[in-house]
Amino acid sequence: MIRKLPLSSANALRLARQDSVLGRVRGFVRNKSGAAALEFAMVAMPFLAMIICIIEVGVDFLFFSQIDYAAHKAAQEIRSGSVQMQNLTAQQFKTNILCPKLSGLTCSSVEVNVVVIKQSEEWVSWSPTTINPAAAKWCLGGAADTVLVQVAYPVPLASMIWAGSRSAADGIRYYLSAAAFRNDPFGLPAAATAGC
Repeated sequence: MIRKLPLSSANALRLARQDSVLGRVRGFVRNKSGAAALEFAMVAMPFLAMIICIIEVGVDFLFFSQIDYAAHKAAQEIRSGSVQMQNLTAQQFKTNILCPKLSGLTCSSVEVNVVVIKQSEEWVSWSPTTINPAAAKWCLGGAADTVLVQVAYPVPLASMIWAGSRSAADGIRYYLSAAAFRNDPFGLPAAATAGC
């Protein structure tokens, strides 16, 4: 028969603490009451980031579709010769024809580039990464000229979803829409197309 030796009070206290700690760990592992809070804490940030990205993509689509619609409707006015006959400036074109078609967007931020495309000459065109309002031209062309109309609109970024895009310099993304067409055969004084 094995006889148990009496434990010293220090050893007994140490064993009691070990049992207490192991009991707490076992109890924590078995307890499921905080599992939902822990799981939510693990997925909350990725979930919120995903929601912000979905909202930004929706706003992105909304802005682009509005700018695309306005650019194509305004380009029809140039194609028909209406803008040339009224002898409108670029600012008058933006204020009177383009901006009323942009619902909810500020007109002061809109940039317009209109050039006549000629094979024999160099012509200025914007790309989504090379928008330079200072280099914008206003050349409507005459009857049967091939014209390129480009409309750009800067939008500040809400998240960094577009951070890899070169058009997102300084936290701003440019939305660009373009329309290329041949003008209708309308009658126009030669002075109206001078410089094109």
